[in-house]
Amino acid sequence: MMIELKVDGWQAGVRFDSAHFIADYDRCGHLHGHTYAIHCNVLGERDEHGIVIDFTVIKRALREIADDLDHKMLIPDRMEHTKLDISGKSVKLVNRGNDYVFPLDDCLVLPLEATSAENLSEYVLGELMKRIEVPQSVKRISVGIDESYGQGAWAIWQKE
Repeated sequence: MMIELKVDGWQAGVRFDSAHFIADYDRCGHLHGHTYAIHCNVLGERDEHGIVIDFTVIKRALREIADDLDHKMLIPDRMEHTKLDISGKSVKLVNRGNDYVFPLDDCLVLPLEATSAENLSEYVLGELMKRIEVPQSVKRISVGIDESYGQGAWAIWQKE
């Protein structure tokens, strides 16, 4: 029998506050921020102890990832129509005729095309998979990123 574990980021305190913008997308094209929550579901079979995976392992890894993202300007390094220059102690972006300059320590440059909830969920799932040992009995792991309560996107890893 399959069992699904759930970690609700709002209730478990797996949250982060970050700023971003989505280049060339009118609705989100201006600098703004969110309080994000990270959720995780794990589907699998129980081991000999009756456990699919230890909740604390998942929550610890998710909190580490949230801490990395917290209070940062999230900058994708693959944005089209945007010039990105990282030099010295600053990050400069030129987009839509606007120049943005941020202290490097306040930024997190991510290997993404855009910092949408969809892309962030995929990024966080990838980071989670690097930080945990996935038991053989686990069949699926999904990670959700809410950019406000009740509104988010999910990325899914599934064993083949």
